[in-house]
Amino acid sequence: MIKKIYEQVVNSKITNLSNLMISLTSTIICRIVFSVRFDEEGHERKRFDCLLAEAQAMSNLDEFYEELIEQHQNPNRPKSMEGDILDLLLQLKKEQSTSIDLTLDDIKGILMLVIMSTFGTNLLASAYM
Repeated sequence: MIKKIYEQVVNSKITNLSNLMISLTSTIICRIVFSVRFDEEGHERKRFDCLLAEAQAMSNLDEFYEELIEQHQNPNRPKSMEGDILDLLLQLKKEQSTSIDLTLDDIKGILMLVIMSTFGTNLLASAYM
């Protein structure tokens, strides 16, 4: 890491310390958990870093869904937020009218499937246009 910072300074390049710290953390995690040291420029390292980024994105999505659920459970929410898929799922959970006991994690998973399947379909359609 020191060598990388030195090279960037010598070449008058901007050093992104956040990325370097993420890289260092990733290296330490891989060494501790897997006893493996991935080459920083290698395929395995890039793959691991992508998986970490996806995990962070999933965490952000989970927080986003939590906020939406809280908004939908607020009795003073705007009328424009009524009657959507999330309302339907929350109603099914509340009434327990299905053979499945829906949890908030189940609802977040269903929302994820609905959104991802919609994006996937749109991406596929745009690829063939």
